[in-house]
Amino acid sequence: MTIKKQKKKLKIIKFVIFISDVGYGHMVRQRCIIKEIEKQFKNFEILIINHSNLEIIEETFKEKYKYFKKFNNIKLFKKKSGYFDINKTNKDFKKWKIRKNNIFHLKKLVKGYDIIISDFVPEAFNLAEELKLKSYAVCHYTWSWFFNEIRFSNKKDLKKLTYIENKADKIFLPPFTPEKVIKNLPPKKIRKINFITEKKYQNFKKKNKKPIVLIMDNGTKTLNNKISKTLKFIRKNQQFIFYIGIASLSKKDKELVINSENIIPITGLKSIYSQIIKADYVIARGGFNTISECLIYRKPAMFAPEKNNPEIKENLKIIMKKNLGGLIKLSDWGKNFNNRIIHFLKHEKKTIEKNLNKFNYLSNGAHQIVQTIKKDINL
Repeated sequence: MTIKKQKKKLKIIKFVIFISDVGYGHMVRQRCIIKEIEKQFKNFEILIINHSNLEIIEETFKEKYKYFKKFNNIKLFKKKSGYFDINKTNKDFKKWKIRKNNIFHLKKLVKGYDIIISDFVPEAFNLAEELKLKSYAVCHYTWSWFFNEIRFSNKKDLKKLTYIENKADKIFLPPFTPEKVIKNLPPKKIRKINFITEKKYQNFKKKNKKPIVLIMDNGTKTLNNKISKTLKFIRKNQQFIFYIGIASLSKKDKELVINSENIIPITGLKSIYSQIIKADYVIARGGFNTISECLIYRKPAMFAPEKNNPEIKENLKIIMKKNLGGLIKLSDWGKNFNNRIIHFLKHEKKTIEKNLNKFNYLSNGAHQIVQTIKKDINL
């Protein structure tokens, strides 16, 4: 009698992905990690928990995974001017110590899973500890550092927040993580990785010989007012083709863009990010995700600071120290905009291009993360 050898059944590895509800970059990084899980794991399930960007995630992965809509407790506020509102943000964060325990309502939903990954919901690591799951943090700054920098008054709450953040089994840090952040993390848990971006390597051939300048607003519309007052001056500048996101613009501004020969309207946040590879130069807020993509694609860029925001301040401090980009200040918008571009091209661009090639940043951070997880669970 012949006995057939049975194939060893692969264990299903079940991931829970908690995505911060602050901004767009957290979702982009986690999306890269999910795509890397798809490449490196054969038998797996994924549950994605988020509120503000869940529809974008669902659009990407369709019915492949489970989704749960839940606000992840920390929110940043802006003033009408587009600048970061410290007082309102600190006032709302006072409720965090109560809201953080809401995560335990998910115990039944998450029970039976194996791994929690978050960029960056601290209380997710509390839940992982409660359910005895492995947990992985991904961040270039921690919330305890952030709220300490904006002088949140309750040091006891910040101490508790630090304690919860440090419960993660491993903490992945990409380039540009502030030194103060690194010093406050358990050294044995830190894993330094490369940038996490959705880099596409295809060549792009321009139809027009004029240089393309991409002007990007971010998800919180920080540059909306600056772009609005600059449009009439951009329209007169025939040296370039300008790509501009129009989602946050007024009806009047949209009409101006659509009726301009040298301005190409771009709709949607996802679409505006996809234009970075096509641009010769980028002008944008100095957010981490935008900076990451400009460095990976080696695009000379001018980055806008954001008043009162410590993350943006730290990002631009490193950019200027390493001479990897220029600054576009508040006074550079409006009537001074065209002169600022000319100055950038004459006096800054060459050095920036040289340094972009010299540093040669890599974008395989998501691959490094998933490789580490596989080793940890002996796969």
